[in-house]
Amino acid sequence: MRIRLDDNQQDINRLWDAWTGCLHDHGVPAGSKPVANSPALKACELKYPLQPVELDPARNPRYGDGVRAMVKCMNGHGIKSVVSDGNWGLVSGDSMNLPDFDKYKVECQVKSFSGSG
Repeated sequence: MRIRLDDNQQDINRLWDAWTGCLHDHGVPAGSKPVANSPALKACELKYPLQPVELDPARNPRYGDGVRAMVKCMNGHGIKSVVSDGNWGLVSGDSMNLPDFDKYKVECQVKSFSGSG
């Protein structure tokens, strides 16, 4: 499964829950990491949540522009963000607790990386 650019954190969590549930159904205890090349990993391979193509620097030639636009958009909503090692990041993890953080993150992500920003 591929995570969509406009998925919110609840949508993303559902995808991860489906993958970990599949692993559990195939014998991987909850909270454990599956062994590399295990039958459980093979059985659940198609449920593994992949990042949106737009957020892959190797596949998006405008990724750097998107990062800078994302930082500008987040800062515009009062969520202090910076460019760090070619990616965007929060100045403080506490920002994730701000009201409407998830809403603004999704809004800025779509605007910044979809080519419409």
